[in-house]
Amino acid sequence: MGTTDGQPLVITQLDGAFAVVTLEDADGSLPEQGVEVGITLREVVSRYPGSATPSTQTMGTEDEPIEFAGQWRDTWGATDGAALARVAAIRAIVRAQSYVEIAWGSAIVRRGYIKSFMPRFLREGIITWKLTFRVSEADEPEVLATAFPPSPTSLSLSTLLDVVFAAAEELVTTATALNNVSRAVLNFEA
Repeated sequence: MGTTDGQPLVITQLDGAFAVVTLEDADGSLPEQGVEVGITLREVVSRYPGSATPSTQTMGTEDEPIEFAGQWRDTWGATDGAALARVAAIRAIVRAQSYVEIAWGSAIVRRGYIKSFMPRFLREGIITWKLTFRVSEADEPEVLATAFPPSPTSLSLSTLLDVVFAAAEELVTTATALNNVSRAVLNFEA
């Protein structure tokens, strides 16, 4: 995993206006420390009657939404209206329903949608904010399928073929007997 130390958080709009919002340490606009980047295994667990062991089907993984929070102040941005300009830029991306990339150094690179953005105006030039990012793509390579482990059994291919051929032979014998019975019935009536 990479690092975020001193790195800007860059929000890049990947469609529409292709806007870029950069939050950096120099102007105090970075989010608060302690960002959680979770992942969940999607699974379906079935418990069948009479079985003590559940049947589990894995359906891939899902990245959890990432929540960022912070505070912007005009005094940190060194210009009047800097905090409000950031609010307007992010609101424009959300209103455009744009697909975006969020990159914070090399540690966090994700693509998806800004699910919610909640600025809270404390006073003119001081705004706290929360941003929830819904992840669609992560920077890690995806595992599409894993090999299914072989079932623990003593049944070899030759044993399986022997069972299949024995069943086929029994089926042929039964079919022949039914054919003979049907012919005898038809000849008896004639």
